Amino acid sequence: MFVATDKNKQRISFKKAVEYFMNNYALKVCKKRTYETYYSIFKIHIIPFFQQRYLNTINNNDIIDFYKFLKSRNLSEYRLKNTLMQLNQLIKYFQRQGIIDKKCNFQVKRLTRKNEFDINRIIFED
Repeated sequence: MFVATDKNKQRISFKKAVEYFMNNYALKVCKKRTYETYYSIFKIHIIPFFQQRYLNTINNNDIIDFYKFLKSRNLSEYRLKNTLMQLNQLIKYFQRQGIIDKKCNFQVKRLTRKNEFDINRIIFED
């Protein structure tokens, strides 16, 4: 269990953060198929990149590097967008809980059939 504190944000390993998120959010809120998709995206795309990191150390530059990593894997436009959105959802979940700070703050624009997904579809916030 993670405890929110204002003065000391917790160092949580990325893998532990994913486990906690999946068990305490996705399992309770998502339908079975959505849960399975989340699990697959974390396992195949997100965890391999961030597995040696602590969640609270991830910043906007890491998101750009992660985007480049995903592009090199030749993912479909929708899988690329969904993977970044899922990572964002994980980070926002822990930020709302007060467990990590808000130094990594980004949004992923929706994708339509008319536009391709590229780095410009990620909006970094101050």
